Amino acid sequence: GSANVSIAQEMDTTNKLPEEELGSLDTSNIIAEEVAQDKPAEVENLEEIPTTDELMQNPDVREQSVADSDDPDLTVVSSGAYWTIYYNSANGEYSLRMFGNVPSSKPSAWNSYLNSIKHIEIEEATLTGSFASYFRNTGFPVLESVRIERSNLSGVTSFEMAFYSSGIEKVIIRDNYYPETPSLTNISRMFTQCFKLSEIDVSGLNTSSVTDMGNVFNNAHSLKELDVSNWDTSSVTNMESMFLVCNSLEELDVSNFDTSSVTNMKDMFTGLNFKKLDVSNFDTSSVTTMQAMFYNCYNLEELDLSNFDTSSVTTMYGMFLNCNSLEELDLSNFDTSSVTNMDRMFLNCNSLEELDLSTFDTSSVTNMDRMFYGNEKLEKLDVSN
Repeated sequence: GSANVSIAQEMDTTNKLPEEELGSLDTSNIIAEEVAQDKPAEVENLEEIPTTDELMQNPDVREQSVADSDDPDLTVVSSGAYWTIYYNSANGEYSLRMFGNVPSSKPSAWNSYLNSIKHIEIEEATLTGSFASYFRNTGFPVLESVRIERSNLSGVTSFEMAFYSSGIEKVIIRDNYYPETPSLTNISRMFTQCFKLSEIDVSGLNTSSVTDMGNVFNNAHSLKELDVSNWDTSSVTNMESMFLVCNSLEELDVSNFDTSSVTNMKDMFTGLNFKKLDVSNFDTSSVTTMQAMFYNCYNLEELDLSNFDTSSVTTMYGMFLNCNSLEELDLSNFDTSSVTNMDRMFLNCNSLEELDLSTFDTSSVTNMDRMFYGNEKLEKLDVSN
């Protein structure tokens, strides 16, 4: 009786990583997270935002010219040096178009429309400064689409949290140009918790100077397709939780990623559902943490880590936890001399039939708790050294 209860409790807890040790998996905390540098750009004298109906009852709005638009359904309701706000009488939607020299601050003239703007189009513009948190839910609460095309993005320094927790469904960033060396260094959490995002094109984002890609697509779980094959990742040091729980993705091509500068790959592919992932060209010589790197990749059947240089890695905690479709895993090249934590490293890898760890140097390891727990089919295990 009591023994059976104890075993059941053990089985319930061992296939999970403790929240205090794997905090990045608890994405509920992200919503409440606000630090000073992450707050969205403020607008001056924010007044009570009227509804669409209230806006259209204003005669000044109804009588605006449509001279600069070829669409008879579009009415210009407000405009400035680099922007125009339109009302579409056919669908009752507001859109914001930007052009020319676009700063990262938002004018107070937008205040009355922020709660109504559903679409933003930026074309033939020059963007400068930090656009951190610019398009996120607290700035444009009903935003559905953003398009940035044929624009100079050399001067953009940050897109950190740019769409964080937004209800955005479509983001197009393509055909842009960079006459000078890109200033963009941070795209961390750019699309974190964009639960409705289903269409994305980021081919026009030059990432050659980016150092932080942490959590960039964390919990964008409606995405079925994502092409980052052209991204230059040569300067990136942080890839933590980069694709965490993007569990609708049908495939992911990271074969061209230059990871020579990366130090953090914690949770990088956690929760992905496809069968194959090519990381065979990854340079991991600078990586210090591979904690939960492939955690909950339930369907992953093939994984070639033969080129992994793990000489700098200190933690492999939960690295393959719940990879229960993996039938083979060759780790003969792993240098584990610096590793201190192998807790739950192979827990519930219950399709593995043999595992050769004869080359493992575990002289620095202090934690092997439940390292092979739940490996029901494991018939041959070589830990002779």
